Amino acid sequence: MNSKIVKIFLALLCLNLVLSAKSINNTEAVRVAKAIGSVMTNESSSKEISLHRVNNKLSTYIKDGGFYYSSVFINWSEKRGNLLNVKGVMVHKDDLNRNIQTSFEALCEVYGDKIIVNNVDLKNNATPRPAFYIVPSSRINPESLSQLSFSQALKTVQNAAKKLEGDTPMDMQSKDYTFVAFMMNKLDERDIITPLVSDQPYYEIGQEGAVIKTTDNWRIAVAQSSFAYNNLQPKYFNLLWKKDNIIRASSSFSTFNLVKSVQLGLKRLGYDVGAEDGILNAKTKKALNRYIKDKKFDPSTQLTWSLLWFVNHGDGLDIYKTVQRTLLMHGKKIGTVDGRIGSRTISALKEYQRLVGMKADGKITPELVYFLLQTTKNVNVYQQIRTLFPKPVLMKNYQGKMWPNEA
Repeated sequence: MNSKIVKIFLALLCLNLVLSAKSINNTEAVRVAKAIGSVMTNESSSKEISLHRVNNKLSTYIKDGGFYYSSVFINWSEKRGNLLNVKGVMVHKDDLNRNIQTSFEALCEVYGDKIIVNNVDLKNNATPRPAFYIVPSSRINPESLSQLSFSQALKTVQNAAKKLEGDTPMDMQSKDYTFVAFMMNKLDERDIITPLVSDQPYYEIGQEGAVIKTTDNWRIAVAQSSFAYNNLQPKYFNLLWKKDNIIRASSSFSTFNLVKSVQLGLKRLGYDVGAEDGILNAKTKKALNRYIKDKKFDPSTQLTWSLLWFVNHGDGLDIYKTVQRTLLMHGKKIGTVDGRIGSRTISALKEYQRLVGMKADGKITPELVYFLLQTTKNVNVYQQIRTLFPKPVLMKNYQGKMWPNEA
């Protein structure tokens, strides 16, 4: 089977999974799925739902520490008397918008408002369930991860990745990076994972990496490579999985072309970016500078993930008024919200920057506005803007008294 056929097959398989995952209008089933998803991320809860008498064989999964419950698809549910059976797929995400998907089946008892989940089966799919990160090699020593627990290593890598993927401008020259993939399910000791860096997805030839075990015996796959991050140098991090002497490329992750994403976003907004080729050409630069000026960002604004966020999600958002409103919500005195940045607004802005440890220069950049929005405390306003952000409000109204997937 050649690589083109493999890609088509995988695409059709993913499409089939998406089409087969449908939300069923069953409030009780959704409550169960939310309860399980919340417990997997240790989110605080009430006594609305209890989880107990859970199957011990589920110790092959670790709690999704560092992730938050995001969404769920209920594929099937059936209720007979007090018994409720639920099947579906739940999704957890982290602050870098990573997805961890877990198929599950739950057997429950329903007594009015009370639901007891007697058994939860987290389906151990045929391929590993990885969480993937790219980290500058200078910020992390892969060998040191073996001295940490799984959750400690995950937090360490997430923090290092945030510094890169948050607002680091695009690299113009190659640098050393480390690919890190956390196996979120504990594999059989006979299962062999081999990380490879190659120029093609789902490819079985490339630069081989290594597999590290944490102090609690969970696996992390790492590999290193040099490239210009987000700048027309896609690299693929493939995970080979060997089981019963059969080797297959089970997962593939790649670097992300920031320039091309901005080009597509600006074109959608009506800006002429020239060819959508991922190259920061003259037309793209001109369109980018025009957008920055139109949006009233500081002229020093660089091409970053925050800028891309506004290109994709900031339609109709008045930046100056947004800054004034959020500063008011943070208790700063700026006068009226009139969309005019005067001395009082600049003074309040510098005061806020000093308070949160930023450089107090009063410059209105995408990074600053995004941070102001994310840290807004006013509930009513947050409800209005929350749909703009990938991270939802944490669910805190479910409880689990036991959970088996601890390391």
